[in-house]
Amino acid sequence: MLLRILVVGGYCGLAVAKFSVLLIASGRVRLNWRQAAGRGAACLLERLGPSFIKIGQILSARPDLLHPDFAGPLSALQDRVKPGPTREVERLIENALARPIAEAFASFEPVPVACASIAQVHRAVTWSGRTIALKVKRPGVDRDIALDLAALRWMARVFAKLPGSKLLPFGELVEEVAAPLESQLDFRKEAANQRRFRFNLRQQELVGIPALVEEFCTDSTIGMEFVEGGGAVSGVDRRRSVVAGLRALYRMIFFDGFVHADLHPGNLFFRPGGGLVLLDMGLVAELSPCDRDDFTDFFFGLVNGEGDRCASILQAQAAYIAPGFDEARFRADIGKLITRHSALKSREFNIAVFVGEMIGIQRAHGMRGSVKFIMTVLAMAVFDGICKQHYPDCDFQAEARPFLILSRFGRSGPLKVRP
Repeated sequence: MLLRILVVGGYCGLAVAKFSVLLIASGRVRLNWRQAAGRGAACLLERLGPSFIKIGQILSARPDLLHPDFAGPLSALQDRVKPGPTREVERLIENALARPIAEAFASFEPVPVACASIAQVHRAVTWSGRTIALKVKRPGVDRDIALDLAALRWMARVFAKLPGSKLLPFGELVEEVAAPLESQLDFRKEAANQRRFRFNLRQQELVGIPALVEEFCTDSTIGMEFVEGGGAVSGVDRRRSVVAGLRALYRMIFFDGFVHADLHPGNLFFRPGGGLVLLDMGLVAELSPCDRDDFTDFFFGLVNGEGDRCASILQAQAAYIAPGFDEARFRADIGKLITRHSALKSREFNIAVFVGEMIGIQRAHGMRGSVKFIMTVLAMAVFDGICKQHYPDCDFQAEARPFLILSRFGRSGPLKVRP
């Protein structure tokens, strides 16, 4: 594996170098070394296979870990996964269900309706006549990812001994990628997440979570009702569904403390007649009551222009702060950020822009936010992008206000006071 990484890495490095030289020679494009490095990394990860593609996907969604110019090219890896070998997939299904496919289903479509790095989804019809979606783990993916992560951890240990390695905490990067990867391999946990989301959001208007078909839920498969997509969806229905989805997200964050942390457009779709269906519950952020209080207080501080309070919360929540951290300067920079954004009219506020600037300040000061805090705030930023696409006039802050108020003033006991 290590030799393969070096060989493929050399090939991709040469390809990107050649491309960059051509751009410079043309005189039309100024070279951005981070983007060039990102293109090389994307090339490397794609050629190394599905588990490395998944690593790239995770990194592309974490601007707190990598500079956006570097992470940007990695986003091209989102839809580049071929299905697993048909016979191997069918054998895996039969082993998981302990019976032949012909006995388990009245019909089974061998061509997947969706295919990702860790799993693919097939349509099947049970003998009772129910159409289901069967999510199947890719053959050998547990072993492949375990080997890949072992190789990366070994490389991280070697890299840590090199001069200047502290400038890029490669070992911590590997561990932050490993956690969500390993979480998404646990299909029992994902099924439990789906049950929990379905219960938590049971009264959320227009938001649907597919019901599980328990007899087809195993370590390697998840069976659920098949939700038809496609069809014309009116603008009115899309706007209603977007607002419903935003309210569901606020409920996850401020009330339930259990957040779908992978709400990109591929994991939700609109239904004709109104309604938003949420899919893929493998990646979640679970917030403790204290985490929820911090998150609520942070956004109250943002709305009210309390920069020092917001800086205190970010500092207290940080997973890592570099030696030599200048607290006074950090608080001043966060204060300016909060003052500038709190002064905006509600409809002018852009959560994605705010989050990007906040993470930039943290990075500049050698601070890395807690995984749960960052995953949650990024979930908001991603859904804001969906709002901007389907309902540009959606008032992100106005929709948050009742959830913030109920969360903050519905607490038991006095409010926390931070220095």
